[in-house]
Amino acid sequence: MPIRELVEACTSECLKTYSRVAVESVKTWRSESWTPGSSREIDVYVKSVRNPSFDEVPIISTMIDVLDQYKTRVYEYEPISEPTQPGWDRAKGLASMIESSIGYGRGVIVVVPSLLPVSLVSALKPETVEAMESSLAVEVEVRYENILYLPEEGRGPVTLVAKENSESSYERVEWLKKQAESLKVEIEGVVLKPDNSSIYEYVLQLGPKGIYKRVPVNKLASYIVSIARCYSLEGIIEVARREKSRHYIYAINVPDNVITRIEDRLETGWRRRRIPIPGENLFDYMMDGCSKVMLDIIRRMGLE
Repeated sequence: MPIRELVEACTSECLKTYSRVAVESVKTWRSESWTPGSSREIDVYVKSVRNPSFDEVPIISTMIDVLDQYKTRVYEYEPISEPTQPGWDRAKGLASMIESSIGYGRGVIVVVPSLLPVSLVSALKPETVEAMESSLAVEVEVRYENILYLPEEGRGPVTLVAKENSESSYERVEWLKKQAESLKVEIEGVVLKPDNSSIYEYVLQLGPKGIYKRVPVNKLASYIVSIARCYSLEGIIEVARREKSRHYIYAINVPDNVITRIEDRLETGWRRRRIPIPGENLFDYMMDGCSKVMLDIIRRMGLE
């Protein structure tokens, strides 16, 4: 199959993956100590808008839709396939971006997973820490089904690759170990990496054998499953895991009605939408993200 057609087929499969994942519930808790602002120019920071995890889609899609009438810029602080510089720290990188937005007088909305706030605060300047103390606006809990994988029995010992300071990564590692035992797949160890990009590079640097020898427990797993489906790769066992994640939405100098609408739409809108299909405003971002990742994985694995 020509490379262009293969990338298109795998990109389509990547996007279809989101329609095969159930979101069981989205719950929110509004912070009583949050201080609203008045800016109509708002910078939004998320781990990735082009390659979001299944549980992040409801949050990001909702925010982009709500902020449609504002002058909004969306930034990624942890892209999956873009290599980071040696020694790069996602908390320090995010802190620098937040401080830049505040310096320009723009409103800021930041979405972070449960274990990141501590390291983020430690990376901020004292004056920014003071602003962050009253900026926690909403906590969001998402119950959903995640897609992971293991290689078939006989592929040799496997290393699980997880993210440091990630509660969900640690839980997936323990769960996959039990799944591997029942499937008679040998796990020889666990490697921890600082961010999604580092996991991506570590798994794929071995070429075609990498996905069988080094098994990621982050969003890269679902992309590999997509490749396996569209290219009919052998030796990949798709496994689904019910998960619960918690995210924190911080907002600095953001109008109260923005946060109220985000909270309301998360609570009510996702009761009717059980799958994290991205809305129109998010779809183009994700199409671009899937296409670039599929092309890169295909080339690294020599599938073209």
